Amino acid sequence: MIKRKSSHLPDIGSGLPQDIDAASRVVHAKRFLSNKWTDYKVHYLPFLIAFLRFALSKKNNNQDISLVIDGSQMGSKHVALVVSLAWKKRSIPICWVIRKGRKGHFPQQMHLDIIQQAAEILKPILFTQTKVTLLGDGEFDGASIQQLCRLKLGWKYAVRTAKNTILHEQGDCFKPRFTKVPDGETFLFIPSVEFSKEKIQDVNFLHWHDPKYDEPIFLISNLDDPFEIIRQYELRFSIETMFKDFKSRGFNMHKTRLKEAYDIFNLLIVGALAFCFIMGFGALHQNSPVKKKVQEKQNQQFSIFTLGLKLVHYFIEREIPFVFSLIFSKNSS
Repeated sequence: MIKRKSSHLPDIGSGLPQDIDAASRVVHAKRFLSNKWTDYKVHYLPFLIAFLRFALSKKNNNQDISLVIDGSQMGSKHVALVVSLAWKKRSIPICWVIRKGRKGHFPQQMHLDIIQQAAEILKPILFTQTKVTLLGDGEFDGASIQQLCRLKLGWKYAVRTAKNTILHEQGDCFKPRFTKVPDGETFLFIPSVEFSKEKIQDVNFLHWHDPKYDEPIFLISNLDDPFEIIRQYELRFSIETMFKDFKSRGFNMHKTRLKEAYDIFNLLIVGALAFCFIMGFGALHQNSPVKKKVQEKQNQQFSIFTLGLKLVHYFIEREIPFVFSLIFSKNSS
């Protein structure tokens, strides 16, 4: 997948170490993706936990993490809903669900289930005082998600909301599209409003219109500082760069011809492993002299993913040895 930048079965199978013909390589690749024994908890979770510990150790403040939830098309007939952890202008995929259909809104319960799944996965590796902030676009501003973050998980959140959302301030009803940013400012902050018809209390509203954006962005949050809301929400775009890495910049997973949701779910296991490996490889060599071997111009700056991908190709093409091992077993402790 990494070498060929492709998620098609012949390209995945081309990396198998067995001395078998091309057709058999395709069969083996398909068999892994379709096999009932291919399992997230065995084939991805242990490596995710190890990688997250590595990633969090590199953060300046490991008591503050941001999770991003979003959906993206995978293949022509399926869409993935993913929760990821923002890290180095990218997002590390934590967990995901696949369903048939084109990109659009997922059922509310699916949102709640995957957020709670991410919380359970992260619980063993986070300190009790770690502050978690959930970020999302307008699909994820529902009352149920806000209540889950507030009452059960103890998380902060900053999510986009629609221009016609009903809000209440001191008994008066208003909609975001009728608010106006003061002259000379980039945002309007209204604290402690009531959200939607459910009138969820103590929600903070932010009308943000940075000059770099054509349209204003309307946000709701339980963070009290408008500058922190903006800082956090800008991290939401990290998942979009991750999806591009999974697709056009990296593995072209959007072009998969797989037809079953189960197979595509397992394809994401392979893609997530490859992504984490490349991100880790890039981070390890970020300040290494070997970086100059792939820089076309002096002082050229790459993202961590692009640097890692270029270095992996450089090492492979020149047969420079490096260690990378994956051992899968349902019998391992």
